[in-house]
Amino acid sequence: MNDLLNDIKVLEKLEYNLKCHQSLYGKDNYYIAMSMKTIKKSLSEKTKIVEDFEKENMSYENYAKHMEGVGLDDVA
Repeated sequence: MNDLLNDIKVLEKLEYNLKCHQSLYGKDNYYIAMSMKTIKKSLSEKTKIVEDFEKENMSYENYAKHMEGVGLDDVA
C-alpha cells in the first residue's frame, strides 16, 4: 500500500510538472500529450486501488456514513 501511495505522489508531481511545461510551451508537443495521458490513466488506476482498499477496510460505522443518501433504504 505504501508503494501505491508513493507512486501516486510521484505521478501527481509529474502531472503538475507537465502541466507547467504545457502552459509555457503550448499543448502542441505530441510526446507531452501522450505522457499526460499515460500519467492520468496510471494515477486513476492507482487511486481506485487505494479507494477500494479503504472501502474494504473501513469500520461498519464509517461504511454506514459512506452509504447514506444512496437510496437503498428508501426502497421498502
